[in-house]
Amino acid sequence: VVSADEGWAPLSTEHLRIITAMGKRECILVLTKCDLVDEQQRQIIEDEALEHFLNTMDNLPDIVHVSAHTGEGIEQLKSLIIEKTRSLPTRDELDHGAHLYVDRVFSVNGIGTTITGTLRGAEIKNNDTLTLFPGNQPVKVRSLQSYHTQVEIAEPYSRTAIGLKQVNKKSVGRGSCIVANPDAITLSTEWIVQLNPQFSSQLKKQGMVEVALGTAHTHAKCFVYADGQLARLQLNEAIPAFWGQPMLIIQHGGSQI
Repeated sequence: VVSADEGWAPLSTEHLRIITAMGKRECILVLTKCDLVDEQQRQIIEDEALEHFLNTMDNLPDIVHVSAHTGEGIEQLKSLIIEKTRSLPTRDELDHGAHLYVDRVFSVNGIGTTITGTLRGAEIKNNDTLTLFPGNQPVKVRSLQSYHTQVEIAEPYSRTAIGLKQVNKKSVGRGSCIVANPDAITLSTEWIVQLNPQFSSQLKKQGMVEVALGTAHTHAKCFVYADGQLARLQLNEAIPAFWGQPMLIIQHGGSQI
């Protein structure tokens, strides 16, 4: 997403680098606030964005000009998103059964501790017994809500709120993970990670970095080995993780990936 009145931003470059590193090729470039500029300015911003795509991804995206104020391009964008998602190949990603990284925790009268996040891997049902990490704590589903609607079954890749039976709110927080298969997950403060060559040259041989995985974010000491192909991370705190899961290593105190 690029604003027509401001143009390509440094964060846009970071986003594009991450998308490219993840192997994603199907992109839509959305030029927003198009009512604020003339056609010439739109073309200048679009050309600049396309140059970044060619330099970083060596691929050109679909392009839609939109204005939330006038409604221009909104229906076209919706149709294009639907068309793109329907034609995507079968997902070839980590599964590991039903799991949800927690992004919010709160209490609801009559239900108790409730967590929210994006459900992945498989569906979950009311009264299912799951496992909460950290803590390896068995928990039972008391209620399910998806998109502001009470449901008996929550579908994977949907935003989901889970009410938990007899769980202390203090035992769960952002970055916690609730899973159907506790054997699929590990909890450790020391990881060996494979680095993407596009990014590894920017890492110091030994230095502090920030680590983002799921909804967790922590600091780690980073030791780089094997000509920048591998790194050993000593995390300040344990994060629930799956074998082979992608993650971000971020410049300490900065935003560079």
